[in-house]
Amino acid sequence: MRDAVCLAFLLAAMGFMFSAPLLAAENQSPPSPSLTADHAYCLNVRAASGELVFSATLAREERFTLRHIHSVHKTPVLEHLGFGPNDSIAILEGIYADFGAGLPQRAEKDQVLSFKDGHAQLRFAQRLVPEIELRVGRIAEHTLLVGDSVLPLTLWATPGEYLVFKARGGICGQREP
Repeated sequence: MRDAVCLAFLLAAMGFMFSAPLLAAENQSPPSPSLTADHAYCLNVRAASGELVFSATLAREERFTLRHIHSVHKTPVLEHLGFGPNDSIAILEGIYADFGAGLPQRAEKDQVLSFKDGHAQLRFAQRLVPEIELRVGRIAEHTLLVGDSVLPLTLWATPGEYLVFKARGGICGQREP
């Protein structure tokens, strides 16, 4: 639970960005014909009410990103995420421009901190969470990046409301969680 809370704070400080084919819940199109349920994950985003507001079928190895603008430093923070076992979300890496309030200062157990292209990169060995609850910020410009799609979280929630991100094995629409 502590990891999920820490992730929520880190994500909130960084902003979200995702990279993968996106499908709006009410406008869902079929996944690639070559993608089978055994090699797919469904990324669902639900509003605080429980309403499904977005879903995307992704290949098991595909990544997605949450991006936000840090409230103090006013610089982008990226959280690269993927899929883990048992319908978990894997926190893979955080990228941020500088050290400071709310941002990691050093690597902890099962983490690697490095610097590349003028940014700090904090990689996690195996940090898994069952879901991510994220309160949409008023100035953070929270964004989900999936494939070529850039989706502001304000499409689905007003600032101050929260969204829940959850993964599930299989193709979206074939089996509800």
